[in-house]
Amino acid sequence: MRAILLFAGIHIFLFLSFFICNTSFSQIVVVEDNQVERDSSGWQVIGNVNFYNTKNTSTVLSINAGTQIQYKWYRSKIISMNAFSAILNTSNENPDQENRGYQHIRYNYNINQTVVYEAFTQLQFDQVLRIQRRLLLGTGVRFNLLKDKSEDDLSVGLTYMYEYEREKDTTAVHRDHRMSSYISAKKQFSESVALSLISYYQPLFNEFSDYRISLGAGLNFKILDKLAFVIDVNLNYDAKPVVDEDIPDLTYSIRNGLSFKF
Repeated sequence: MRAILLFAGIHIFLFLSFFICNTSFSQIVVVEDNQVERDSSGWQVIGNVNFYNTKNTSTVLSINAGTQIQYKWYRSKIISMNAFSAILNTSNENPDQENRGYQHIRYNYNINQTVVYEAFTQLQFDQVLRIQRRLLLGTGVRFNLLKDKSEDDLSVGLTYMYEYEREKDTTAVHRDHRMSSYISAKKQFSESVALSLISYYQPLFNEFSDYRISLGAGLNFKILDKLAFVIDVNLNYDAKPVVDEDIPDLTYSIRNGLSFKF
């Protein structure tokens, strides 16, 4: 019980910290816990960090960092995932234009070997896509299609999701009800190499022409027992993004960096 209370306290603090920033990630945040060990009880903590430098019309030094924290007991599991991208140094007059981040907290309960109940909340901010704040609340079920004890995984999920979104440059506020369906897969090629894939489809219940699609892929190369090199690729399409002609329907990101297990 003390561990659960500590976990809750830490992430209430993180959640409030993101909220106070008043500043939301790509249209769909690709959130999956494939870096943690599926059947391990107790605590697991993974940290990710990468730096990148670009020079075109300005010189920019940026950092992208995040954590995955999991606590598992009996049939229950609490997972926290967050990430934040920020500019450390730039010659640009608007240094906050690259700032983005999210905090995701999810509860899983294994009803049986195949069916998992899920509930989650998520808060995002994204200066790039001009989203001041997006809050998600959702619940649904996940079906594990592989029942063996290997590290490979294949699952599908179907959830209901309430979405509150405030645009940054306008007074527009959206309160929507969406379906969120996904397919997730992981293949462990060897002890050192693993590939994870996930895709999301998120339409409005009352307007299926307003939908989002996301595809994510991650390649993990184990360097040491607690250290890995990770490559992540994300592709997102939003049929109706924020009201700004400069915001594209299609966005993508490619990142590589280091992952640490504690």
